[in-house]
Amino acid sequence: MTFKKAKMAIRFLVAATAIQMISSTAWAQSEMDSVRSNLEKIIPVSMKITDISQTAMESVYEVTAGSETLYVYSKDKFVMIGEVFDADRRVSWAQERREKSREKALAELAELPESNMIIMGDKKGERFITVFTDTDCGWCQKFHQDIPALGKGGLKVRYMMWPRAGLNSESYREAVSVWCADDQGEAMTVAKNRQQVEQKDCPNPVADHYALGHRLGVQGTPFVMLDTGEVLGGYVPPKQLLGEAGLN
Repeated sequence: MTFKKAKMAIRFLVAATAIQMISSTAWAQSEMDSVRSNLEKIIPVSMKITDISQTAMESVYEVTAGSETLYVYSKDKFVMIGEVFDADRRVSWAQERREKSREKALAELAELPESNMIIMGDKKGERFITVFTDTDCGWCQKFHQDIPALGKGGLKVRYMMWPRAGLNSESYREAVSVWCADDQGEAMTVAKNRQQVEQKDCPNPVADHYALGHRLGVQGTPFVMLDTGEVLGGYVPPKQLLGEAGLN
């Protein structure tokens, strides 16, 4: 083959490869658009789709929707959502993703200054709990009544705001009002006594608290964590809680 012919052959190969890549990219985008279109018909509006990516498994996509990660197979008008397992490693992709997300969130929480929380109980206590709370939650209100006993026992309570009804709710607006109050602790008590909190607005971290809670696996309130990172779950009586913290 002459140099001229070889040069032409290379140009042809490059052009053909480029066309193939463009066609492949267009096809993949079309598939993703189809996945998005089908999902938006069946998931809640609040679960806004922010990312769709192809997985190592053909025709299966990883979709970030709201705080959830979904594994989706979509064909025509049909959608299948479920777990995907790596048989060799015997792990669930979703579980693996959640664990990585939680580890990252725990590190983020560890770096979060207490000025971004509402501190109650023994404010100088060496042991503390972090509590994701909702002012409208009955068990949160019961937990709040235990604050004096927890403080007396030497436990610091670090409140994070987590309005269960979401960021477009009355609970969210009340959480913001509590945060923006001149006396946050008093406003929290007023709200949890089911009394009216003066409506206020200001720069606040409520949405950040809510997002961080999701990444930590919060699904309901109160969500109580020891300073070791151990999750105690929902409402825990003060004597037991102090025991878990090694304070009685």
